[in-house]
Amino acid sequence: MKSAVLRDYESTPDDLVRAVLYPFCMADYDGDEAIRGSAVRTSDVLDGRRVELVNEALSAAQEAGLIEQVEDRPGAIAMTLLGKKKFLLVRDDFLDDEVVVQLRDELKGIDLYAMLESQAYRHHKQTCTALAVFPEQPCPVSGRWVARRLDQRQCALREGDPVPLPELDENDDPVFWYLMKT
Repeated sequence: MKSAVLRDYESTPDDLVRAVLYPFCMADYDGDEAIRGSAVRTSDVLDGRRVELVNEALSAAQEAGLIEQVEDRPGAIAMTLLGKKKFLLVRDDFLDDEVVVQLRDELKGIDLYAMLESQAYRHHKQTCTALAVFPEQPCPVSGRWVARRLDQRQCALREGDPVPLPELDENDDPVFWYLMKT
């Protein structure tokens, strides 16, 4: 039987980032427009979630270099160039209602305080950004990447390189490659 805690803590950083990118897609399919920060909190994915979870999602996306404040529009955020690359990797999924419901359910099932206190999540925040890619996607930025579900396998990838396979681990869970902090 799969451990829900392991699954949640492995996929949560990417879930948080996708939750932040979702309202960009709803506002503008191409993701070129800045949005109000409040649009993240009130989006279909995060509406009704604790404000601390929304703040953790925004913090994760900002620390990964995916979003930034818009200087001439107080309260507005925009995607960085790196954020736009991640956005383009996940954008089309947001048009699939099942994917949105699954993302909403994943975030709804998080015990925020248990997650923040967990050794696995704290270790992830110390060693990796929240920028994740799936196998066979093009690498959005050069750097060292780690797949925790593949026994901590690491590799150096250049921007544009395809991310290594396999797509699933030995338990048939999806593999995420996270950009390691330098």
